[in-house]
Amino acid sequence: MKLRTTIWGLALLTACAHGALMTHNDYADIHVGTSIKDVEKTYGKPVQIRSDGDRFVYEYIERIKMGLQTVEMRKYYFVVNKQGKIVNKFIRDQNPPAYDEIYSDDVFPDQGG
Repeated sequence: MKLRTTIWGLALLTACAHGALMTHNDYADIHVGTSIKDVEKTYGKPVQIRSDGDRFVYEYIERIKMGLQTVEMRKYYFVVNKQGKIVNKFIRDQNPPAYDEIYSDDVFPDQGG
């Protein structure tokens, strides 16, 4: 019983450690004109908020995993005006480098040799 409680607690901490969770379907359901407060109530605080003075950009991330490895990461951005309403939104996909781009048999890969 104690082991099960420990595993459950670790799973919960791991899920929280990655920031706010959002999926592509969640992103699609959020429309321009929506209050950012409503988004935060449903999906939690964003991973990051940036500002250019007149607008704010809220960033949420979805990590797509295969086993323990992240194979794709989608970043969802919401552009918010000073009144707290979403005025624009966009997505950026990011893929980690392929295995052969990370690892090399060459002991000194930067030496060209």
